[in-house]
Amino acid sequence: MRDGNRVMIVVLDGLRGDLIGSGVTPNLDAFLSTATHFRKARAVFPTSTRVNAAALSTGAMPAQTGLMSNRLLAPEIEPARPLNTGDPEDLRRIEAARGGRLLDTETLAERAARAGRRVAVVSSASGGTTRLLHPRAAAFGHVRLTLRDWKETAPAGLAAELEERFGSVPAAARPNTGRLRRQTDIWLDAVAATEPHLAILWYGEPDWTLHQDGLAGPRSRAAIRAVDAELGRLLDWQADRDRDERWTVIVASDHGHVAVSEKVDARENLRGAGFPTGFGGILSSFGRYGALALPAERRDLLAPLAEFLAAAPWVAAAFARDAAGPLPGTLPMSLIGCDGPRAPDLMIALHGIRDAWTAGGLSGQGLMDSDTVPVGGSAHGGLLPEELATVLAASGPGFDRGRTSDAPAGVTDIAATAAALLGLARPASERGLLGDLRPHSVQVENHAVPGRPGRRLRMRRYGAQVYVDGIYEAGEE
Repeated sequence: MRDGNRVMIVVLDGLRGDLIGSGVTPNLDAFLSTATHFRKARAVFPTSTRVNAAALSTGAMPAQTGLMSNRLLAPEIEPARPLNTGDPEDLRRIEAARGGRLLDTETLAERAARAGRRVAVVSSASGGTTRLLHPRAAAFGHVRLTLRDWKETAPAGLAAELEERFGSVPAAARPNTGRLRRQTDIWLDAVAATEPHLAILWYGEPDWTLHQDGLAGPRSRAAIRAVDAELGRLLDWQADRDRDERWTVIVASDHGHVAVSEKVDARENLRGAGFPTGFGGILSSFGRYGALALPAERRDLLAPLAEFLAAAPWVAAAFARDAAGPLPGTLPMSLIGCDGPRAPDLMIALHGIRDAWTAGGLSGQGLMDSDTVPVGGSAHGGLLPEELATVLAASGPGFDRGRTSDAPAGVTDIAATAAALLGLARPASERGLLGDLRPHSVQVENHAVPGRPGRRLRMRRYGAQVYVDGIYEAGEE
């Protein structure tokens, strides 16, 4: 295989940078020592998996992708409930309603395919996350598979072939060691032989286990060790390739995690304040963040709803669509990159505390609206810096060995970087290039959160790019 650059993007779902090291991640540690390591890398808000999968796969912010939450508010498609973007069936409904396009911005995989490049996606994340990485894989005859949702495998017939060769998919577990190992096996012993120019391997750990076991739990540490072992296998494989193949390896996580300190029922709070919820009322989705949409006949509720949320003690910050004009207690949604034509009326980040320490000595805990993540588990989606901070490093042509960069960077820069390495044209919607380490000055912007003395939303501007740093209280840095 000697026809140009190859790019492998490896995602370790939910890995916080301060969870690595201490003998738990020897393979990642070794990779960081020989790569360019972006220590200030950030996710986009909401810091949820599918929102960031869309941002990573397109190089665009949520306003441009049209995906603003894991559970999408699209009343024109489904007025009774949010659509679950982790469910391929709901994603197909979105595609059908949007003229066959899942996202409003073309993905890196689609552009590579149109340019004649081969693409493969091998995942152990949800079927929705995997589909977002290459929505049209089947149309191009490319490999796209996930062990969590085997029926979503493309092209047709591949799942049966792989099951006959490797056996049934291992049962889900925490940690999900069997599935992680099988994912790498399938890449090494089957998919790599298709000689893709672009390979995306999305590992569903440690996120899968962190949600239940928490930041300091023994199963969580085992999950980190397990996914690090699979990274080591990939790096060993890459090191054995013919050097003429010129592989670049990008290792990233899609968001961080914070401890869940207490549960909150956001809809019950809304109902208690007299706001209608459910069908015909406020359509909403909550977790560590919230998205809320009003039906056309209840636009009179927008200002009082914004005022209620902005004052609620369980809300850290509220955002309104720019077109709504200044609403009491809110910041403009454009600040967080979510003010697009498909944006909900309001978005919120749930309250959290940075200087609250977990049993493992890790900072960050917050409120959560969820029936599936327990108190003591960990979660993401909000605006604490610990949720926004990600792992990001690259090794290969154009990247210095053993370099540490404090330049702002993020998941939105990965697609442009991979596109440049593959010789693809770069669309205007894409963000920066990770290899562009020219000495731009970093400008820090602080936006006061209305009605919350001392609380501010911090942004960092680097050249033409702006990154959300998180919510900080008075005295925090």
